[in-house]
Amino acid sequence: MGQSFSVELTGLKVTMTVDTTSKEIVETPKLSGSIKITNKSDNILDIQGVTLEYLDNAGKPIPFSSGEKISKVSSFWQTIKPGGVFDGSIDATIPRAAVKEKALEKIEISAVYVPSPLKRETFTIPEKIE
Repeated sequence: MGQSFSVELTGLKVTMTVDTTSKEIVETPKLSGSIKITNKSDNILDIQGVTLEYLDNAGKPIPFSSGEKISKVSSFWQTIKPGGVFDGSIDATIPRAAVKEKALEKIEISAVYVPSPLKRETFTIPEKIE
C-alpha cells in the first residue's frame, strides 16, 4: 500500500520448464497473475508501469543469473480516477534462484505514475483531415 494507491497481486503462478533427466530448470521461470491497483488519492493517477523486485528472507534482491531472460516490468498506461480501480495481469520472469533454492520471501512492487490534479477535457476538430 502506498500513499496514493494500493496494489494487490492475486493468483500468482510460477511456470517453468524442467529437464526430466537432470531435474534442472531449463528456461527462466515465468510469473503470472492478476494485479489490482486502487487509486486512494484525490487526484487522477496515470499509471505507466509496475516493476517487480524479488527479495530473499534478508530483504536483499535475488539477482537473475547470466543468460536468464529478465522481464520484471509491466507497462499499463492507465488513467485511474480518484477511488477508481484498474484490473490487469502480470506476465514477468522470476530468477531461477528464487524458485530452485526457495529463496523468495517477498515481492516488492514499484509503480511508476504521474499524479494529475489538472482538469482534463476533450475536443473535436471541426475540420476535415485529409
